[in-house]
Amino acid sequence: MLYSQIIIENGMPFVSRLPERRPTAIGGMSDSEVWNEIQKGIDSMKSSEGFKPDEVDAELNREYGI
Repeated sequence: MLYSQIIIENGMPFVSRLPERRPTAIGGMSDSEVWNEIQKGIDSMKSSEGFKPDEVDAELNREYGI
């Protein structure tokens, strides 16, 4: 099927590109900011808070268009 679609599309049948907006790299954060973000993640796991897959998909779509 992939090869058929390549022939029909005259190329790859999907878009292969990075989103224009990228997450903030931790290289620009201070040590205390990085540790604060890590602690927020640990606290979230301990409190059993989490996100449903649909919520993650919606947020990635909103933030990065993917």
